[in-house]
Amino acid sequence: MGLERVWTALGRVLGRPPSLAEARVPESPHESPPESPPEPQPPAPEPIETGNEPWPGFPEPVLGPGENFLHIHEHLEQGRNFELTVVGEGNRLRVEEPVSAGHVIILMQGDAHVTIDRGCALGNLFIYAGPGSRIEIGKAVGFNGFIRLLAHEPRRIRIGDRALIAGEVYIAVSDMHSIIDRASGERVNPARDIEIGTGAWIGEDAKVLKGVTIGRGGIVGASAVVTRDVPADAVVVGNPARIVRRGVRWIYELV
Repeated sequence: MGLERVWTALGRVLGRPPSLAEARVPESPHESPPESPPEPQPPAPEPIETGNEPWPGFPEPVLGPGENFLHIHEHLEQGRNFELTVVGEGNRLRVEEPVSAGHVIILMQGDAHVTIDRGCALGNLFIYAGPGSRIEIGKAVGFNGFIRLLAHEPRRIRIGDRALIAGEVYIAVSDMHSIIDRASGERVNPARDIEIGTGAWIGEDAKVLKGVTIGRGGIVGASAVVTRDVPADAVVVGNPARIVRRGVRWIYELV
């Protein structure tokens, strides 16, 4: 039946011209339902500016079977203020001249790369570099007190130039144990890299956990637990750490 005849037939029944809604032809059951509008997508996360230069890596010659590359500045003396344990092969260690050192302990477990650039105040620093891991510490980084850098899995910790890290700080790329989804059998807590930007300041007893990037000049309050990225020039506090201020910078001097 054409649209004109439908319109006429409805007019006879109603005793008046039908409205457009009344004259609407029912949809065929075989017609596709109208497409719903696409769901709005969350905005892409804002990139964190760290100020770190690309890591140049180790230019030393390729190591042969059973070989390790170890360059340790003479200011660090094995057994006095420095303890090094190297397991396996393919490990690469470079420690340039520090301005000071308390007691430094480094454990490398095979194909681990650790570099500490010049001018650092090393405090009482403990580094665990597991198989295949990378730990990179820039120039003039200050470690004050006992600090742990832990890479139990083949991921990376990178600390930019002039960062300041207070005592009892804990930085780890891994939970050190696997959490398994019972239904799928898959691990749900994989290790992830950590990057700390140039001139960041991490307060006493803070914990920086896997996957975190701390932006250039970012400030982490004492005892904070950092589980998400910290923007450049921002202050975070608490557990879990949250942003309480933006657009700030810190200096050594008390003004």
